[in-house]
Amino acid sequence: MSLLASGVAVISVQDPENGQPRGMTANALMSVSLHPPLIVVSVRQQARLHAALQAAGGYGVTVLGEAQQVQARRFAGMPVARHESAPAFSHRSGIPVLDGGLAWIVTRVSAAYPAGDHTLFVGEIIDLGPDRPGDPPLAFHRSAFARLTPAAPHAPLLAWETGLDMWG
Repeated sequence: MSLLASGVAVISVQDPENGQPRGMTANALMSVSLHPPLIVVSVRQQARLHAALQAAGGYGVTVLGEAQQVQARRFAGMPVARHESAPAFSHRSGIPVLDGGLAWIVTRVSAAYPAGDHTLFVGEIIDLGPDRPGDPPLAFHRSAFARLTPAAPHAPLLAWETGLDMWG
């Protein structure tokens, strides 16, 4: 699976125990449905975020840009330099999302499915928006952060603006 390039996101919740934001770096995230709008995140059952997410009943997703590798490392439990500033969160519809990403999504958990040592949390999207959509994305490939270079210059097709079905 390390050969499958993916985007990088931070999954976040408001920890019910202490009221503070809690986050986790993830590349196991997928869009499921347009009607209703659903996404799925996969969280290891032993991860600290797992119990907080179950108790919170909703989660945020911040799609990370190339300039946010430090945050990706921080929320993956990897070392970061001492001089790096603490992460900043904004609350959207009552759920924390990391500031400065390409986009953010806020969900309400509609289902949770155990899958081996992970749980798949289906989230119904209740709010979303762009922050820095023009920035290049942060990618993950061969177990390392990577940069994406467009194959050819093009104007992005924004399906939601044209009424096209993005699923084909």
